Amino acid sequence: MVLGAGFKDQVVAQQTQQGPWNSPLKVATSTDGINFTSSNIFQDSSGVPHVIRWKGDTLICVFQWFRKPNPSPTWDRVAVKFSYNKGIDWTDPVPLNFLNFPSNYQRPFDPTVVTFGKDSLRIYYSSSVGTTQGGLTSAVNTYSAVSSDGLNFYFESGARVDEAAKQVIDPAVAWFKNQWHFTAPKGAPQDGALHYTSEDGLLFKAEPVIPSDNSHNWTGNLTVDFTGKLRFYGSGNKLWYSSSSDGFSWSAFTDTNLKGGDPSVLQLETNRFLMIYVGEPYNTGSTQFPTITTAAVSNLGTTSATSGGNVIADGGSTIIARGVVWSTNPTPIITLSTKTSNGTGTGTFSSSLTSLSPNTTYYVRAYATNSIGTAYGNEVSFKTNNTVTSSNLTSSTSISIKKTWSQQPNGYTYPMNIFVPSGAVPQGGFPVCILLHGNGGNGQGMINQFLSTLSCHILVAPSGYQNSWNICAENSDAPDLEMIQDLVNNLQGYTNVNPNKIRILGSSNGAGLANRVFIENTNPGIDIICAIVSHLNEPQYHSGNFYKPGNTTDPSGSFCGYNVLATPLKSRKYLSISNDNDNLIPYLGGTSAVGVSFLAAETAALTIAKYKGHTNNILATGVNMGDPSITEFSYLSGDVVHLKGNAMHGTNATQRSYIKKYFSDCQASTSVPAILPAGVFEISPNPASDYVDILSMSEMPEKVTLQLIGLNGQQLLTKNINGIIAGESIRLPLNHIHSGLYFLRIQSERGVWVRKLEIMR
Repeated sequence: MVLGAGFKDQVVAQQTQQGPWNSPLKVATSTDGINFTSSNIFQDSSGVPHVIRWKGDTLICVFQWFRKPNPSPTWDRVAVKFSYNKGIDWTDPVPLNFLNFPSNYQRPFDPTVVTFGKDSLRIYYSSSVGTTQGGLTSAVNTYSAVSSDGLNFYFESGARVDEAAKQVIDPAVAWFKNQWHFTAPKGAPQDGALHYTSEDGLLFKAEPVIPSDNSHNWTGNLTVDFTGKLRFYGSGNKLWYSSSSDGFSWSAFTDTNLKGGDPSVLQLETNRFLMIYVGEPYNTGSTQFPTITTAAVSNLGTTSATSGGNVIADGGSTIIARGVVWSTNPTPIITLSTKTSNGTGTGTFSSSLTSLSPNTTYYVRAYATNSIGTAYGNEVSFKTNNTVTSSNLTSSTSISIKKTWSQQPNGYTYPMNIFVPSGAVPQGGFPVCILLHGNGGNGQGMINQFLSTLSCHILVAPSGYQNSWNICAENSDAPDLEMIQDLVNNLQGYTNVNPNKIRILGSSNGAGLANRVFIENTNPGIDIICAIVSHLNEPQYHSGNFYKPGNTTDPSGSFCGYNVLATPLKSRKYLSISNDNDNLIPYLGGTSAVGVSFLAAETAALTIAKYKGHTNNILATGVNMGDPSITEFSYLSGDVVHLKGNAMHGTNATQRSYIKKYFSDCQASTSVPAILPAGVFEISPNPASDYVDILSMSEMPEKVTLQLIGLNGQQLLTKNINGIIAGESIRLPLNHIHSGLYFLRIQSERGVWVRKLEIMR
């Protein structure tokens, strides 16, 4: 599909006239490169994508972007998005800068990008010299530009490929068998594809035309798969691919299960392919986009807020996803990770916005998705409160977390039981264990059960809706994972809590939720997961990958609706406790009494260990210990441990003793540092970029220590100062620190002062 040059002059009524702006880019995944699932919107009103791997695990996708309004500087521009977690989340699109680009050339279109040298990028694109915008004549050739940062590309003079009597459009380029291969559609599908090769990526020589037929158009992209073959994914009645072992002879066409255009495929793992392609046009048949409004922001705090929306009409097609999305930039879209998922269907819903930065302006929009795409509500802006007054968590502290979903349209507030140990606060704060009960249990019962085992921990135990947690076939469909996220964020704000030692312990049904936290939650402050009598189930791990629910759990669907790839954090320790005589959860795997199929317990532990770096086989024998006897299977020096026992669907004294040892952090300091008043220091800017200024509001003649601490507990910056006078400002350089959330800690003999600091670039 040629998106090039001059569409802005052709558009009169953008909302009704067909054009590339009337189709979205979509993203899908596959285990074999043929059958793709989980197709979602990648970018609205865009086309001609190409995705590659760059600098290790970074993914970069270039495409043609038709950002409203038309005309505007961002209409019909080549843009880029990046992913740093294997394509699960992507940055906002940014138009590329083409530097030293001749003013009499058509602006670049139809991009494809490659890496060369040491992390350099070269983009190939269509353009022409002196041709009126929109003219696809024989003057249109393939040109190139180079970049070191993926945003600023320097024009390279001369055409890379120039066919004297015809235009050269939709280029595809890949390095294969020690040379560059270039293809472009020769004309009609049956005309086949132009084929050129080059040793340096600049000077190309013509090769024989690649043959085709009238059903397979060589409009798409090249990629090299893990078997060492060159593949071309192209357009037709269905998206298809053909492969080559030498770059010259091509296999028969293999159709995929998707329809669309301009596919780009990248193999990320042995059994994981990522495709980005042009989806079908938006307004097909009588179906329209949904109609939705955004709710006003309420419950405004320093790091959280509440919004939501109202899906007024579904557009003639079922609403399959809805929620809100927010950003510090206007016009947020659902490709951002900062969004909620609030069920399906029409009507009102409430959404919790979490992990916000203090004193920061945000923009939020409600969204709703049906079969033809995603619609957004009106944009609402708000500013979070400035500072948090430091306080200690106590056993009587009230933590209120309310969630709304189809079973509870007016909201459900999770009951919360809390135990805080007496005595001195450990250095850095108490570790916290969030206890998750089994089906039919409650929070207070979990505290009673584990109080003696985890006496040095703050214990926080919520109670689930209908005394259950939403894993697959339970009575509850509650957004429990969102609740856990909100709870962890809340706990990390208390002065006597160690924000980097938040543990999750779940039993039975609660262990299923603990495993979901391990797989889906990305807060690095959670350092230990303990799953008791419920190891990994098949919905959570199948086809060689970890998965999370795409929208909501569905016991009638394949794998209970767990169809979205997940990338668990590798920094967490993991303890699994299972019993070979459990009558509910089968130790050897298979279908359980609760209707969900499980991996074998020892295989589940091996699966997690291999994901975290274990390279050997399963441990055939473990270490026997204790009375009653248990067997320990320990991987990666205790980073992943499985305990085999015979306590049926519970734990025995030896297993509980092991938990106490595994969770050990009971060494308390001899004194409790005082909490300095909130107004002792002020910091700005926050969010910061290259520096942060710390203003002292009072005199401190004693030694003062400034520390920047990551959410994983790592001390990234330390500065000692021999006294501060009132009104003095201290600047900390941050240009070597990556973007993210951190803790700024200031301590003197008078006490400690801690604030969250966000670094954004």
